Amino acid sequence: MITPEFLLFAFFAVYSFLSLGTVFLLATNVDSIDDHLPETDERMSRLPMKTVSVIIPCRNEEDDIRGCIDSVLNQDYSRLEVIVADGNSEDGTWDILQSYGDRIKAIREEERPAGWTGKNWGAYLGYRASIGEILLFVDGDMVLSPETVSKSVMSMSHERADLLSLGPRMVMKGFWEKLMLPLFAQFIMLLYMPPLMNRDRGRRAMANGQYMMMDRKAYEKCGTHRAISGKIVEDVNLAKLFRKNGMKIRFYWASGYLSTRMYRNGGELWEGVVRDIQGEVGRKYHVHLAGILYLVLTFYLPFWMLYFSAAGANFLLLVIALMSITFILLRMLIFQIGTESPAYMALLFPVSIGVYTLISVTAFLRAVGGYTVVWKKRNYSMTRE
Repeated sequence: MITPEFLLFAFFAVYSFLSLGTVFLLATNVDSIDDHLPETDERMSRLPMKTVSVIIPCRNEEDDIRGCIDSVLNQDYSRLEVIVADGNSEDGTWDILQSYGDRIKAIREEERPAGWTGKNWGAYLGYRASIGEILLFVDGDMVLSPETVSKSVMSMSHERADLLSLGPRMVMKGFWEKLMLPLFAQFIMLLYMPPLMNRDRGRRAMANGQYMMMDRKAYEKCGTHRAISGKIVEDVNLAKLFRKNGMKIRFYWASGYLSTRMYRNGGELWEGVVRDIQGEVGRKYHVHLAGILYLVLTFYLPFWMLYFSAAGANFLLLVIALMSITFILLRMLIFQIGTESPAYMALLFPVSIGVYTLISVTAFLRAVGGYTVVWKKRNYSMTRE
């Protein structure tokens, strides 16, 4: 006789298996930009030589901005202008920008209108100062290989895309970076499903704000950054606008061409992820709670099952619990290896999930309490999210 207990255990086993299968498919079917380039040795000579305006909004980036600008100036794409919009940095960023002279166009942020986030305002100011038919928005902590822009233009032209966004290799040096960023990448992949998003018939839309190349006319048709002026997670919302306007968007991984160190310590990582969750989910409390419940049930319930199986001598429960924990470990291992983080850290998933759960709870409580979103010593109201 099939009991409700057996059905529950079977459901959880199937769910765990499908969860692992989904993650495995995502990890093994990742679109790379190299897979979307024209197959000819004369690719460079056939490039549409449009001017590319590289726009770098930045604030307090004295540790990274020089490496970013140098890598942009070292591109093998000849028709390039570099515009850096400084958000009134409080460190030495502006002095560094001044040292480049006329090799770049450095602009200081004008008074930011009410309702605008700093990054969106900086990106918009850079756009207004640009002349390129192609716009490339790059974060100040990105480092590009010399052929990144040319390959991006080739891919964008070959795919006839209006928006091309690339995912970089994440440089991880500290303990918390190595522990948390693979998990963060896993959840982003599961949430947005890039392989499915690259299908034009789909409704999914995402972009990586660290590197977004787009056709100028398409960007203007979508309303520019003015249309998302108050959005904290500007990249996803901009991609949604492109999709809404019937335009073609593409997201590819380009770890051989881009790299970045997103966070330098645990404090920056905590603030950054809280910002992303609070900014994107906003006041949709049910979404916050669903995310927290997903974390608790998916990653911690197997341990409770293990405890109760031992206490009640329930062999079936023991098997299901061990299977579930094994699936979780494999799931974590895939992304540890995929992001070039130490594989052994997959064993620490109870810690990483615990920290991520606390981050999610913090974002939820800040949303409930009506607290502003904090990023780089600036506070943004949730009223427009």
